[in-house]
Amino acid sequence: MKNLFKIGTSLVLAVIAALVVFLAALIGGARIGTVFLRSFVAFLTAGVLAWLVLFLLEAKGIAAFDRELTPPEGEDAAEAPPADGEAEAPAAPGDSQGKEAAESAEAPAEQASFQPLAADGLKHVEPVPEGSQATE
Repeated sequence: MKNLFKIGTSLVLAVIAALVVFLAALIGGARIGTVFLRSFVAFLTAGVLAWLVLFLLEAKGIAAFDRELTPPEGEDAAEAPPADGEAEAPAAPGDSQGKEAAESAEAPAEQASFQPLAADGLKHVEPVPEGSQATE
């Protein structure tokens, strides 16, 4: 189950490659045997290459596809996504007021650091006259 993402992605890309080669060979007028052989080779090649690229990306630490998601150290447990076995309970109709109150509590903190642009604080750049171009 650990490599399911890599295998699934490889299979999807391999099927797409096989279909493209299949259609291109049919349009090109190749024989059916040749069409199937080319499609099979494209399926294997694309699948293996995609799996190798995903394997190398994970090995180098560039992309962690199958690792457990853990919140960064500074986040609380309340902000962390639910675990696999836990599902969020559907919101009751009366809970919409609670969500709005929580959102409005977060809004003043965000607005305190926000300052809209004013025309006086902007620098205006004057265009350079065409006759006095600077030479480098």
